[in-house]
Amino acid sequence: MVGSDYGRDLATALAREIRSSASTTTDRALEISRQALVDCVGVMVAGSMERASFAAAALAPEVAGGRGATLMGRRIQSSADWAALANGVAAHVLDFDDGHGQAIAHPSAVLLPALLAVAEECETDGASLIEAHAVGVRVFGAFGSVVNPRHFSQGWHTTASIGTLAAAAGVAFLLGLDSEQIAHALGIAASQSCGIRSNFGSMTKSFHAGWAAHSGVIAARLAKAGFTSSTRAFEGPAGWLQLMTGDSSIDPWTIVDKFATNGADAALAISLKRFAACGTTHAAIEAVLQLRDSVDMDPSEIAMVECHVDPTVFTIVNPGRPRTGLEGKFNLEYCLAVAMIDGAASLDQFTDERVLDPTVRRLADRVQAFPHPEGAKASSTGSATVTITLTSGEQASRTIDHKPGIYSIQPLSLLERREKFIGCLRAAGHADDSARRLFTALEDLGQVRDLRVLTESLRAPRRPM
Repeated sequence: MVGSDYGRDLATALAREIRSSASTTTDRALEISRQALVDCVGVMVAGSMERASFAAAALAPEVAGGRGATLMGRRIQSSADWAALANGVAAHVLDFDDGHGQAIAHPSAVLLPALLAVAEECETDGASLIEAHAVGVRVFGAFGSVVNPRHFSQGWHTTASIGTLAAAAGVAFLLGLDSEQIAHALGIAASQSCGIRSNFGSMTKSFHAGWAAHSGVIAARLAKAGFTSSTRAFEGPAGWLQLMTGDSSIDPWTIVDKFATNGADAALAISLKRFAACGTTHAAIEAVLQLRDSVDMDPSEIAMVECHVDPTVFTIVNPGRPRTGLEGKFNLEYCLAVAMIDGAASLDQFTDERVLDPTVRRLADRVQAFPHPEGAKASSTGSATVTITLTSGEQASRTIDHKPGIYSIQPLSLLERREKFIGCLRAAGHADDSARRLFTALEDLGQVRDLRVLTESLRAPRRPM
C-alpha cells in the first residue's frame, strides 16, 4: 500500500483501519487478548492493595448512586476517566502485568483499565471488550515496531507514550466512533502522550499507565462530543513522530501498513509475566532458578554470582541497594539474590520487608552484572548468562536465550495462569475458592453479557487494612 491509498494524513488513514478492524482481527489475536485481559484482572486486583493505588484511588470522586466504574479493591465507583487512572496504577504498580515485544511496553495495564471503565458505564459485553483490547494491542504494535528502539532509547516510557494512543483507539472503537471522530481522538491523545523512564522504580512508573488510560478515555470522549484536533498531529517537524524519535525520515504510512497487516504479529508479541519484576531481569532470574534446581548448593556457600546481559538492560534497571519492593523489581542484583534464596520471584519476594532482609542483601552484594562481552548484537534483553562460583571454587553456569522482547521463557500454561490469578486475588484478601470461580468465569469472557456481574466480584472482600 502507498499513502495515496489511505488519505491525506496518518490519523485519518489509521482511523479508517481502526474503524474496520473487526473484520481483520484474527481469532488467535482475540484469544491472546482474552488471556491477557484475565491475567491483568488478577494483577490489577492484587495491585489495588498497594500504597500507590490507595493514593490514586483517593483522588477519584465517588459517583452518586453507584452507577459508574468500579475501583478495584474498593467499595465505591467513580467516573470512567478517574477509575481508569486508579485502576491503571493498580494494574502496573506490581510490574507483574504483561509485556509487548514490539512496543517494549505493558499494553494491558493501560488498555484494561480504560476499556473496562468505559464498558461498565456503557453496559458493554465481554466480546466487545476483547475486540477493543485487540485494537489497542495492534496500535501498540504498529507504533512500537516503527518508532522503536530509538523512541525507547531516548528515555520515553512507551507504556505511557504509545499507550495513550492505544487507549484512545481502543476506547474510540468500543464507543463506536466513526472514522473522523477516531482521527480526532488520536490527535487529542498525541498531545497527552508522555512518560519518562527516569521514574522507573518509583510509584510514578505506575502512574504512567494510569494516566495513559485516563488520557485515552478523555481523548475518545472528547472526540465523541465533537471536540477536534489537527489530523496532522503526527507528521512534520512539530508532529508526534519526529518529536518522539528525533527522526524526520519516518514514513507515517508504514505505521498504517503495520496496523493493517500486523494483527496476529502484534498479539503474539504479548507475553504474560512469570515473575513479578521488570521484564529485563526475567532471563537472568530463570537462569538462577534452573541453576538452583540442578546444582546442590547452599546460598551461604556462594562466593560470587556473575551475570552477563544485553547492554540495554543497564539503561532500565537501577544499581545500588534497593530500599523498597518497587526498587527491588528494577535491581538485577537483588532479583538474582532473592530468587536464589527463595526459589521464587513472585509477589512475596518484592515487599519492602523482603528487600531489607540482611541475608538477601549479603548475597546481593556478591552479585555482579556485566554487559554481554559481544555487545547487543550477540544477545537481547531476553538473554542472560549466569555463572555461580562457590567458596570451594566450583562453578556452574546457565544461559537463557530467547527472542528479543519475549519476556517469559515460554507461554504460561492454563494451570500456571490460574495459579497466578488465584495468588494475585489471595494477596487482596479474596478466598481461593471465589478466585477460582472468577477465573473460570473469565475464561468465558467472550460470552459475558453484562460485565458488571464480574466487576462486582472484584470489589474489596473485606475492609482494607
